[in-house]
Order: sequence, then structure tokens, then C-alpha cells
Amino acid sequence: MDTICQSCGAMIDIPYILSGAAVTCDECGVRNIPKALPGSRPADTGYEITFADFHRLLLYPGHRPSIARLIREWFGYEVEAQDDSVRILTRDGDDVDELALHQQI
Repeated sequence: MDTICQSCGAMIDIPYILSGAAVTCDECGVRNIPKALPGSRPADTGYEITFADFHRLLLYPGHRPSIARLIREWFGYEVEAQDDSVRILTRDGDDVDELALHQQI
């Protein structure tokens, strides 16, 4: 999916499922969340969700219990809500990187 670096305006080609995730621009080296080009449309796979959608599912109280149950069953991780943020923790209480988890799923 073609996107634009928010720092230098360079084109960045990312997989659709990384939409909404911070990436490092090859041109300027700045880590930012690139914006999709106007009119661009990703391939429709029918089963992938973007990182931004995954993050919203974790944040939304109505969906969080279902998502937390799956994460617990699949990985043994716990999801903790904190105000307007969410932490994912291992059994030992270590933080789990949300983007890395999204890519594993």
C-alpha cells in the first residue's frame, strides 16, 4: 500500500495490515505513522485487520473482553485497561509489544 512519510513526504510502501502503525522512513529515518495516498485502496483479503483496527478493538470496552479472551487463550497474555490505553502483559508481568502481537496474529 502506498503511503506518504509525515516527516519528509517520501513514498513508503507498506503492507495493508501495518496501516496505522509507526514505521521508519527509508529516506529521512524518522519513525512516524504514514498516511495513505488520497484515492489509494488496499487489496481486499477478507480476513486481515490493520494495526489501527486491532488497537481500537483493544481500546473499546465493548470488544475488549472478547479480544482479551482470545489473546489469553492463544498466547497466555493478559490485557489490562488503563484509562484510555491498554497494556498487554506476559504471565511474568512483562510488557508485550502490541505491534509484534498484531503481526503474530
